[in-house]
Amino acid sequence: MDYESYHDAHFKWETIFRAASLILLACLLFTISFSAFAGSAKPTDRMHGLETVPWDQRCDYLISQEGSFIAEEITKFVLDENGKSVQFWTEEKMKQNLHDWAATSPYAPEWYMSLMEAWIHSAFAWQGNAEDWPKEGARLCRELHNVQGEISIPREMFSAEQVAILYAMAHNAAPHYPLPATAPVIHIAPKERLLGIACEEDQQCVLMSQHLQLKGMVWNGEIYIEDGMTFNHPDKEIEQKLVASVLFHEMIHYLQTSIKGELKDCEDLRDREAEAYQLQAQRLIKEGVPFNVVRSVTQTRINCEGRK
Repeated sequence: MDYESYHDAHFKWETIFRAASLILLACLLFTISFSAFAGSAKPTDRMHGLETVPWDQRCDYLISQEGSFIAEEITKFVLDENGKSVQFWTEEKMKQNLHDWAATSPYAPEWYMSLMEAWIHSAFAWQGNAEDWPKEGARLCRELHNVQGEISIPREMFSAEQVAILYAMAHNAAPHYPLPATAPVIHIAPKERLLGIACEEDQQCVLMSQHLQLKGMVWNGEIYIEDGMTFNHPDKEIEQKLVASVLFHEMIHYLQTSIKGELKDCEDLRDREAEAYQLQAQRLIKEGVPFNVVRSVTQTRINCEGRK
């Protein structure tokens, strides 16, 4: 091999080596960046001790751990293949990363996942300075966890934690509705009281509501749930999911009032019910409830012909 051939071959391999080194360096930097997010956004170690934090102190604890990090991540930009500065994270990408972690984590409580999803959505919708978002995150957390109920609520039916989870889920399912100024008050009431409120002594309405198996409603800005409701499903776990979905459904109605106000007419009722039942069905399917069961509890026909 003459000198020129040797030089050309040497230069060729040196170029390949440098290119490969740059690619490896880029991959390493991306891995470090992604790992930094993973380590901060997936707090496996400290989550183990979170159950010992009192329920009313968890918002302050979590915002101190996660708030500044989320605010920083939503303002992170990188260069795309065209050299254009683009946002590193999208809302969907960050939520997917959260769920990827949850799928492999031995500890990912449902209420934490619901809160994190609500926080991610809130952060990406935030119009103010990023460093001010943690205050909004703290407010949102307290609002989602501050659901009130009558003292008579049977705890075997809904625990305070379960109610807070359902409210966060409803907010995540319908983020186009802003949270009302106050969290909902929930009443567990006999079926007769629900019928009396819904029908106001209209006997035909009472008969129709009994046929439709009225199990919940929103009235005067408060949620009413039938005491001791049952779907008579033989699988206890599915039965619990169906009962919880009724409260989820009514929470969607509660959120609807933040924009739509009180019910106006039959068409308004029909539209609101269609949305609430659709979201309820999606929730149940996501939880693994068989489709035929979901269909049986979320199908409704509201005929507004001749009604105002």
